[in-house]
Amino acid sequence: MNTQVIGNTPYLNAYGINNFVGERAIGSTNITSDILPIFAQTFAPYYYPSTTTGNITSRSILPVDLENGGNTAIFRRPPKAKIHPYQRGGLLEHDDKLGGSTITITIDRAYYYSVKIDDIDYKQVQNINNYIVAYQYDAMQKLAQITDEYVLHLMTVNASDYNRGPVAGARSRQWNLGSFGNPVILNNSNAVQIFSKLDVVLTEANIPANDRFLVVPTELQYAINTSNVTISALNSGFKLSTAFVGFQRSPYSLASFDDIYYSNLISRAYDPVAQKWCSYVIGGRSDATGFMTQLQKTRIITQDKESFDRYLQGLFVFGGGVIQPEALVVLYFTYDQSTTSSAN
Repeated sequence: MNTQVIGNTPYLNAYGINNFVGERAIGSTNITSDILPIFAQTFAPYYYPSTTTGNITSRSILPVDLENGGNTAIFRRPPKAKIHPYQRGGLLEHDDKLGGSTITITIDRAYYYSVKIDDIDYKQVQNINNYIVAYQYDAMQKLAQITDEYVLHLMTVNASDYNRGPVAGARSRQWNLGSFGNPVILNNSNAVQIFSKLDVVLTEANIPANDRFLVVPTELQYAINTSNVTISALNSGFKLSTAFVGFQRSPYSLASFDDIYYSNLISRAYDPVAQKWCSYVIGGRSDATGFMTQLQKTRIITQDKESFDRYLQGLFVFGGGVIQPEALVVLYFTYDQSTTSSAN
C-alpha cells in the first residue's frame, strides 16, 4: 500500500514570498531610519497540498485529438443485451434496439495569472528573478489545488447510483454508504471496517480488484493510524517507513485498496438535517475518470506602449469527466472520534 499524505506537506526547495506585517511592494520599503534590514537569500515557503489528480485519473483514455483542438469528446458505451428464457414453440421477445449510451467530456475550465512589474523595479531590485520564480511556483501550486478540488468533485457527484447511498451494491442493495441527513458515523473503531464496504460495492459492480485507490479526508488519518488493522500489522513486525517527500510505504493494504491518499481538498459541508459536519471518502480506479490539461501557456510582455511595465502571465485550460461511473464508489460520512460503536 502506498500512502501519500496530501496536505501540509512541504515541497523540497519550495519558494514562497514571506508575508509580514506592513509588507511593501517590490522596490519600496518606506523605511525612515538609517538602519537597513538584511534580507535572507531564500524565501520562507508557503505550504500547499500536493496534487492527487495525476494518480487518480487517466489522460490516455481521452482522444489525442483534443490536444490540438475542440472542447468536447463523446464516448459511446456499448449496449446491454437482455437474455430471455426459451420455451419450445413459444413466441420470441425482441429488444427494440441495440441501445447504448453516450458520455460527454468537456474541456471547459480556464484560469490565468498576471503580475505587473515596473521596469525600474526590474532593474534595481536585487534577485528580482527569484521573485519571479517564486511567483510562478506559487501560481502552479494554486492551480494544482484547483484541479484536485475539481477532479474530486467530479468523482463525488458522478459515481454510479448503485455505488452510493443507503442501499448501495449493484447486486445486493444492502450497503449503507450514507446519504444527506443520514451520514455514516465513522470513528476510530469502525473506519477501516466500513472502508471494506466500499471494496465490496466495487466488486459487486464487477470492477477488477487491482489498481484500486482510496482518497480519504485528512481528519480520518488518525482513525486509520490507530485502527486495529494498523496496530496488528505493526505488532506483527511490519514498519511504516518514510520514503520521498509525502509518501509512506506499508506492506499491508486496506481491503483491496493498494493506494491510499489523504487529502484536505475533499469537499466538507454542514448537513443541516443531521446537524453534523460531513465529508466524503472516494474509491475506485484511475481509468474511471479522464483529465486533460489542453493548454498551458506562459508569456512575458515587455512592449507596453502605455507604460514602461512588463507583465508576467500564464493561461491554463483543462477539463475532464467520469467515463465509467460504476468504477467509482462514494461514502458520505461524519467523523466522531469520541464514539466506539461498531460499523453500521
